[in-house]
Amino acid sequence: MSNVSISKDVSTQLTEFWQLARQFQAQVCHLHAPVGTGSKHLLNHFQRSVADECITWHIRFRENLYGWEVLPVLANGLWKTIRHSERMVEMVRGCLELDLGDERMNRIIQGMSDSLLECFQSEGAQLRLPSENPVLGLVLLARALMKEVPMLIIVENVQFSGGFLPVVFLLAALRDAQQTRTMVILQSTQINDQTVSSIPIPTQTLLQVLTGKDMGVESWSESDVGEFLHVRGLSDVSISDMLAWTDGRQECVAEMISWLVEDPTAPKAFQSRQLIFAPTDSPELTEQVMRLGATIGWRFPISTVAFLLNVEEERIVECIRSQEHLLELEGDSASFRYVLHHLRLQQDTIDQLPTIVATVAENIYATVGRTRPEYLYSASKLFQRLGREAEAEEALKLLWDLDDDV
Repeated sequence: MSNVSISKDVSTQLTEFWQLARQFQAQVCHLHAPVGTGSKHLLNHFQRSVADECITWHIRFRENLYGWEVLPVLANGLWKTIRHSERMVEMVRGCLELDLGDERMNRIIQGMSDSLLECFQSEGAQLRLPSENPVLGLVLLARALMKEVPMLIIVENVQFSGGFLPVVFLLAALRDAQQTRTMVILQSTQINDQTVSSIPIPTQTLLQVLTGKDMGVESWSESDVGEFLHVRGLSDVSISDMLAWTDGRQECVAEMISWLVEDPTAPKAFQSRQLIFAPTDSPELTEQVMRLGATIGWRFPISTVAFLLNVEEERIVECIRSQEHLLELEGDSASFRYVLHHLRLQQDTIDQLPTIVATVAENIYATVGRTRPEYLYSASKLFQRLGREAEAEEALKLLWDLDDDV
């Protein structure tokens, strides 16, 4: 699997690699880009363009995923592609009609086949994995498909794969896959000397072993942003203000345009270059909730914010509801309506209140992370952003140590 220049357009490169994969020359690509630059939209577009030629196994990791929670994410990567088509389900089951020369293996692969049929007939059920070795079931399923049909495997947010399950699955599934019609795309944020201290060890291992083509998506320049606004008839929108908010990140630019239309407070906030919180009876607590939530992640747990602020969860919920133009409640969590708001408030808090951010990271590492290990990744990122590399690595080491079920 050879390297390639990244001078060509990324979409063109992906198409060229796919053509090689169709000729039984398996391809691995690492697509890295800053958050908000639209790499996921690029992947979705590419996936749609080749959907009629292959089976797609599209895995999307999310922040603060831990341990066995990874299994349904891995399984749904395939199931969500085939679940609405009886023809595709039957085609996949046909690929599983194998004699692997081992009674246990045959039992596992037959169980996967039966589960596919049961899930389709029950309309909406989750794929059932073999209890004796669920990862092996997924590996055998992937291998069987790769031998028979062209496969596109997309793994989004590789930097969130903090445990070893994704590594075990991918490396085992792709063993001896060089002469199959398989293309693997690993998408992540930028991983370099500055950010590697907050990248989980399993992720580093995966990228070191699955080497291939390295491609990057860059943020837009000032002229690119200006052209985008001009084409959409938005020449009156300040390019400098847009860049200040988005750093030229394509997805954030698109979000900003939507925000300016949907939120009455947006034009004033856009010009002042700072978020405007809605009036509330608890303005100080509300700002603390917003900033603390932003430091934890785009989606953050209400219970963790309440714990760190030593405030009842009901008051946290009240604060979130008062800012419904910026936040959404989702069960026991809340999330920012726009990625650009999360990124901006997080960076603003790190720049202006580094001591508070450090306290949050230390609290997660010392307390929350012991019972909710998935949040150790958030602590690691905060330490890394504060330049505390050793502590960033230590938080990830603890996450690795606590991942003992795997």
